[in-house]
Amino acid sequence: MLKPLAGPLSPGALQVMYFYYTCSGIGIKLAFFRIFITSMQIAQFVTGMSYLWVVYAGAVLPPGACSTPGQTFAFTFQFAYVGIVLCLFSHFYYNEYVNKKTKSKDARKEGGGKKD
Repeated sequence: MLKPLAGPLSPGALQVMYFYYTCSGIGIKLAFFRIFITSMQIAQFVTGMSYLWVVYAGAVLPPGACSTPGQTFAFTFQFAYVGIVLCLFSHFYYNEYVNKKTKSKDARKEGGGKKD
């Protein structure tokens, strides 16, 4: 169920990123792409973690399929790594796109947008 989603997300996100970086490199400003890229990457991590959890938690594989120490380590490492990266990207998204808008609205209300 999740595999058809997870497959195209990674190359799709990379293609959008490289397009954005190419345009930036030649001087074309596409600021609106930044939030789109970050959202795509977060979706990629959520889908990947969901797929990983479904497969290794036993919903797809028979019970005990992740029974060797190597498989257990691989699952734990992947899940922890993707979880950390997801937290970092989510934190960046919040600070860059959500909290920044709130701060600028508050600054306009309090002092007309003037900086001290």
